[in-house]
Amino acid sequence: MSATADRALLDDRDRDRVDSELPRTIDGARRGRLLARDAVSTTWEAFSVETGARLWLRCLRPRWRDDAAVRRRLRAGLALAVPGPLWWGDGGWPHMRWERPGQPLAELLPVDEPAPLAMRIQLLAAGLGTLDRLHRGGAVLGEPVGEVLVVGGQGPRLLWRDPFGAEADPRDELAALARIVTALAPDAGDPVAVLARAWTEDPPLAAADGLVLLRRAMGAALLRRRHALVLLARNTQRRSRVARLARAVGALERVLPPPALRCCVRAEHFAGLVIVASGPDGVHCGTVDDPQAELDQCVWSPEQGLDPVANRQVLRAWNRRKGGAEDRRAVAQAALAADDPTTRALMRWLSAMARLRSARMLLDLDGGSL
Repeated sequence: MSATADRALLDDRDRDRVDSELPRTIDGARRGRLLARDAVSTTWEAFSVETGARLWLRCLRPRWRDDAAVRRRLRAGLALAVPGPLWWGDGGWPHMRWERPGQPLAELLPVDEPAPLAMRIQLLAAGLGTLDRLHRGGAVLGEPVGEVLVVGGQGPRLLWRDPFGAEADPRDELAALARIVTALAPDAGDPVAVLARAWTEDPPLAAADGLVLLRRAMGAALLRRRHALVLLARNTQRRSRVARLARAVGALERVLPPPALRCCVRAEHFAGLVIVASGPDGVHCGTVDDPQAELDQCVWSPEQGLDPVANRQVLRAWNRRKGGAEDRRAVAQAALAADDPTTRALMRWLSAMARLRSARMLLDLDGGSL
């Protein structure tokens, strides 16, 4: 027999042995298909007997069931998981449990119709964000991206099951993510498709670099759309095209959130630090004495959009930062673990939001709307 056939036979025997080792129902979850296995555990597709919810179970093998060191090792990985599983270590069979929040992309590919741009942006951003967190923590995904990148009602998520002893090159995992995104729209010519196709052969050095490149590409695309909106809004005979472009800009604006950070924009000579904190839930600012103090002014939120007065104050403070106490601002930046390149990225994002708001006002004057 060939080596491939020998490996297949051993895999079948191992699968049968693994299946017979475990009870069919574990803590109210009925086991189904075997998804993955490693030296100390096996991962199964399952469903809740009580609610019918689809689950993933990662169960210790019998020989490691009472090994305290192995159990501590598995629990140590929970801090990196996004979202984290639940650990069931007391009573029953020791295992981790995920409530599967959607359908893996491996079950959706190949697609009959190209996936929308907004969906591909979300998938790429979600995958890069989770891979960045894993790689910074010294871990790797260790599994095919398509099996753990899921699409559900709360948006796409890349789930980490922490395979024991997994080894992988972080750049190979970025290339695998790019291949998945490329397969969703093979012939598309938008910025996301161009990036993904390039990364399949030459991925960025780190997931954080990929996020920066994605933001830059989408920022350039938003700027081109904004110029198209301004030009088309002056032509009343093309109002329907203006409205479609406006909706596309609004969708892109909502898909890609601002970079998440807390930074010092300007420091005064005697008192007062202009602090800005941003994330997917909004951008807030305030003039405080302590860099960690609570901020009381909302600059932008997904629900209310941009506050032009607060945004103008933040951008003016940043542009005039060298007229303040630069040494004091540097100390505040260090205390916040921030740097000027990431702060500059947030300022560019706020400036782009201001330009988009101007485009919306022009559309409203011309009868269009988002």
